[in-house]
Amino acid sequence: MKTIFTDLISGHDFDRQLDHYFNNLTSTDVDYLYAYSKPGDNPCLIIDFDNCIQVSRITLWESGECDIEAISLAGSTKVIGETSELKTIGEFEDKLLSLIEYMKRTETIH
Repeated sequence: MKTIFTDLISGHDFDRQLDHYFNNLTSTDVDYLYAYSKPGDNPCLIIDFDNCIQVSRITLWESGECDIEAISLAGSTKVIGETSELKTIGEFEDKLLSLIEYMKRTETIH
């Protein structure tokens, strides 16, 4: 079943549409990696971030479900745990940008 996120995920269009959000991370200590799941009933896009303080992940399924987690490396404490149902690419962009900014802010907290 085609959804608003099908091209982004199954079509591997994330690279073309949203990869530019990572350009400003080159001068920071925030690293990232993204991957597409194998084809299946509800494929997903997974984006992992890390800095010296925390690791985080945003997972977007073609169905629109989006999970965001951040874990502190000191004590393995979960500091963000959020699940939402997204309806638009813009909503996903907002979540992605928010997580990127959060990771940039926390890269220097001691």
